[in-house]
Amino acid sequence: MLGAAGVVANGQSGAEIPRRSLGRTGLEVSALGIGGYHLGSANSDAEATQIVNEALDAGVNFFDNAWEYHQGLSEERLGRALKGKRDRAVVMTRCVHMGATRISPCASLKNR
Repeated sequence: MLGAAGVVANGQSGAEIPRRSLGRTGLEVSALGIGGYHLGSANSDAEATQIVNEALDAGVNFFDNAWEYHQGLSEERLGRALKGKRDRAVVMTRCVHMGATRISPCASLKNR
């Protein structure tokens, strides 16, 4: 589900991060995004939340993630970090099957 994060924000330097249209969705996303893999490798939930908060404050509103990053920990941390701020972010997630032995969210989509 996509948020309504089309508002331009300035970072501490005052420099504006450029925005681009996301296809024909009507959403504007930052030209720079945050990859979710590193949220799962952060030392704690607090550190992952700090990464997300600093990105949002700098004007980044595009977050890319996948369930396979750290067995879902990256997506869980992103979700917790965006609580109460979801309208400021556009989140993209992917279904990629990298040989996991458990049933993944991707598999459940195939069965629909």
